[in-house]
Amino acid sequence: MSVLIEVEGERFEVETRVQPGQRAYDFTWLNGPSESSYGFILGLTSTGQATPNDLSQTEIEDEARLFVRAFFSPDGIGPSDFPEFVASRRGS
Repeated sequence: MSVLIEVEGERFEVETRVQPGQRAYDFTWLNGPSESSYGFILGLTSTGQATPNDLSQTEIEDEARLFVRAFFSPDGIGPSDFPEFVASRRGS
């Protein structure tokens, strides 16, 4: 399953992968610093064979929002590793 979301002006495609006892969300940053090859993975596991429940749309957006804020924070990876991208996106 794949969904498109937008948080704080940043667009992500989020794909869900399910295996026994685990669920993973692949967040691909569509308008990020590396032409859709940058993002993050959120993995959920459970004890036993039960698969964790799906995250709600709000929870998925909250995870993306936390990532974006951490990326652009003064001590985040954005200013240190992608300064030109941060300057162009945030008008700095």
